[in-house]
Amino acid sequence: MSAWPWLVSAPDPDDPTTRLYNTRTRTTVTVAAPAHQEISCGPVWCRLVPAGPDPRPELVRPDGSDVRVAGEPGALPVGADVAARDRFEPLLVPAGSAGGIGARLVLYDLATARTVVVAPNVSNAYGDATHLWWSIGDNETLSWYGLDLRTLG
Repeated sequence: MSAWPWLVSAPDPDDPTTRLYNTRTRTTVTVAAPAHQEISCGPVWCRLVPAGPDPRPELVRPDGSDVRVAGEPGALPVGADVAARDRFEPLLVPAGSAGGIGARLVLYDLATARTVVVAPNVSNAYGDATHLWWSIGDNETLSWYGLDLRTLG
C-alpha cells in the first residue's frame, strides 16, 4: 500500500516497470524506469536514483512529466516514502560532500524548488509520509529529534 487506495508493485530485477494500481477504480498506471536507475513510486510522484558514485535523485510524475532534480550530487533518500505529503523529499548528503563525520539532513520542497538544511551533522535519519526524525551524536551523546511535516506550510 502506498497511499489509499493505491498499491505499488514490488521491485523485480527482470522487469524494471513499476505499476500503480488503484483499488477503488481498478485502474493501473505503468511507470517505466530508465536504465540503471532505482525507482520508487507513490500515486503523485516517483523517485529515480541513478546508479553511480554521486547519485542525484530526481522526482517525476508517474506519467513522466514534471521532472525535478532534488538535492545535490551524492544525496540519498531518507525513507521509502516518495515525496512526503506530496511535497517534501528528505535527503542525506554524505560526509564527503557535507564536510564532517556524519551527514547533512536536508529537505527538498517541491512547492518552492528549494532545499533547506534540517540538521548539519546527523548520525541517523528516518522518515515516513508525515514525519522526519534524526539523531546526532554517538552512543555516549546520542540525541533524537523529530519534525512533523504536517506542521510545515
